[in-house]
Amino acid sequence: MADIIIFKGSGQYDALQYFADKLYEAFIEENINVRLLDLVESQLSVDDLEFLIKNERPKLFIGINTNGFNIGETKYYKFFNVNHLAILIDHPIYHLNSLDFSANTLYISCVDEDRLSFLKDTKNYNRGFLLYHGVDSKIKFNAFDKENDMVFFGSLYDYEDKRAQWKNKYNDDIIKVLNTALEIGIYNSFMPVQDIMDLALRYCGYELHDYKQIEIGRLLITEIDGYLRNYHRHKFISNIKENKIVIHGNGCWDKYFNGCNNIDIRPEVKMNEAVNIMQKSKITINCTITGMYNGSHERPFMAAMAGSVVLSNYSPFYERVFGESAVLTNILDMNDIDNKINGILNDESLRMNMAYKARKNVAENHTWNSRVRQIMSMLD
Repeated sequence: MADIIIFKGSGQYDALQYFADKLYEAFIEENINVRLLDLVESQLSVDDLEFLIKNERPKLFIGINTNGFNIGETKYYKFFNVNHLAILIDHPIYHLNSLDFSANTLYISCVDEDRLSFLKDTKNYNRGFLLYHGVDSKIKFNAFDKENDMVFFGSLYDYEDKRAQWKNKYNDDIIKVLNTALEIGIYNSFMPVQDIMDLALRYCGYELHDYKQIEIGRLLITEIDGYLRNYHRHKFISNIKENKIVIHGNGCWDKYFNGCNNIDIRPEVKMNEAVNIMQKSKITINCTITGMYNGSHERPFMAAMAGSVVLSNYSPFYERVFGESAVLTNILDMNDIDNKINGILNDESLRMNMAYKARKNVAENHTWNSRVRQIMSMLD
């Protein structure tokens, strides 16, 4: 009999599979009756699910992002009237069409405070709660055996081409809003993407109620977020000029870093391999500007557990978690970033002290086990 049933789906870099596996393991470690259902391999039918619900009477189903399935055109949690928790790793804007907000058995967690505000403002949804990202408590800490000075994991998409395509997709009024939003976002990197859109709309003379309930608002946010996330990622890494960076990811890295002698571009890797590489890297770079300001991303947590010093864009959340055990920088003020990096790379005592402190902070408060205890507390 399982109290908790976790749906395991699929995603880029095997991320969703990895998160489901680690959450499942944490439930087991916390002595909770749990089952993991692989939606890709199990070929679960409606009858199978109905049998499971009637016989095991689980308290809660969990899906990472929107992992789950429909019964016809109805979400299974509404059809069977069972509790479902959607643990959103991405911004909710990318999943609005995949969730049934009318179901009173749907609960949503976000890894960032601003994303909860977005759900309340745009969908009048009040059953959301903050659940920061988690990390595997069993990641082995390695502070000594290092092969790389710095490493980064992630994609880089062609934001310049994305912007050029707008003239073929939108009218002049929408393009004006988008261009205004980019100007705001480029020079206000601490502002959540939905606030950037709101300010751009006001500047261009639109009232917020004109777009809140229509598709154009949803579209604008994805366009703004897609551009700024990749723009900031490019600029962040471009500011590091003296120190070598090994980049694992797909996209157009070659276009934007062609001829940069300090950039070594390699193929993307899956999550488990990323952890192995972090264990062999002195510094791991994180860049989640616009997408994450008052919340968590898995990369800094994984790096800290693996013994790799975190270099990241500044956020109040990262400052609370890491304090002086990470290098947190404002992208608009990175003139001395190479000096800070050299200070760590050339001082083993400093590097190891930062690594140990970061590991301690994350292990005590941000493992999947901590998240499981929070979920169970809410169920009670």
